[in-house]
Amino acid sequence: MSYNTISFRQIFLFFILFTLTVSVKGQEVKFTSKADTSSIMLGDQIKLKLELSAPRDYILNIPQQDDSLLNPFEVIANKDTLLKDMNPVKYQREYLVTAYDSGWHKVGPFSAQFQKPGDSVWTTIFTDSLMIFVNTPAVDTTKAFKDIKDVLGEPLTLEEILPYTIGILAVALIIFLIIYYIKRRQKNKPFIKLPSRPKLPPYELAIQSLENLRVKRLWQNDQIKEYYTELTDILRNYIEGQFKINAVEMTSDEIMESYQEYRNDTQQLYLLRNVLHIADLVKFAKEKPLPSEHDKALQDTIEFVQTSYKMIMMNNGQTSDEALKQ
Repeated sequence: MSYNTISFRQIFLFFILFTLTVSVKGQEVKFTSKADTSSIMLGDQIKLKLELSAPRDYILNIPQQDDSLLNPFEVIANKDTLLKDMNPVKYQREYLVTAYDSGWHKVGPFSAQFQKPGDSVWTTIFTDSLMIFVNTPAVDTTKAFKDIKDVLGEPLTLEEILPYTIGILAVALIIFLIIYYIKRRQKNKPFIKLPSRPKLPPYELAIQSLENLRVKRLWQNDQIKEYYTELTDILRNYIEGQFKINAVEMTSDEIMESYQEYRNDTQQLYLLRNVLHIADLVKFAKEKPLPSEHDKALQDTIEFVQTSYKMIMMNNGQTSDEALKQ
């Protein structure tokens, strides 16, 4: 055999090597398309899936696919997925489509581009085309035609529902108010609790309370102990509110001591001592002062409240007349 002659065995080996080389290169990038089925009924839905795979170091250019490639299929939805943590990297696009034209329909081919590492040339790759057959439902012409179905009702609008909603809420509110009224009445409480009046300042409250006490005429009706109890309560509340001394919980001696530390005024201390002393005699020693002493206790209390308040206001830069007008 001559050296220039190529044997059949050499040709076969060359063919095998060439086929493997092309296969390996061809497997570097893959772009495929497939469908759930190749035959559907008119109006049915079918999934079409595109998948592009390439080595991780390749640059991919996946253009937005033209939906006209899917004609006459209508796209209902689509979803893109990129599996970049894999090697090769995989890009997937799924279409949900339907068709209303019967017969055989061609879908695709779809295109994509890739660029190898260190290469500036873009290579275009295509999928295969898909052939899908759309069937029409069989019609039995021997049977009678059926009437057209009635028109389906439209969903209710807010404008239509609103009057009924307001009516239901109004009835519910009336029922709630009736139940609330019954429960409040059972507990002997007012239906609506009105906001209370703003609390009067200690001076105004004391003067008003002393006037109310005078009008009650307690000692004139032989309610002497009640008279002095209410009188000292007014006095204690005034001292506590005006001077922040816990007078309500103190004994008479403790009140005198605390007030003397706050304001060592001889006249005010004298008035305060007289009222507290005579009140203690009535409440604890059951003594009965003369009628003139009852009136004097009330007047001493009024004078103590006024003079102590005047001193506070004068210390704040007001005259005695302006202080009493507050």
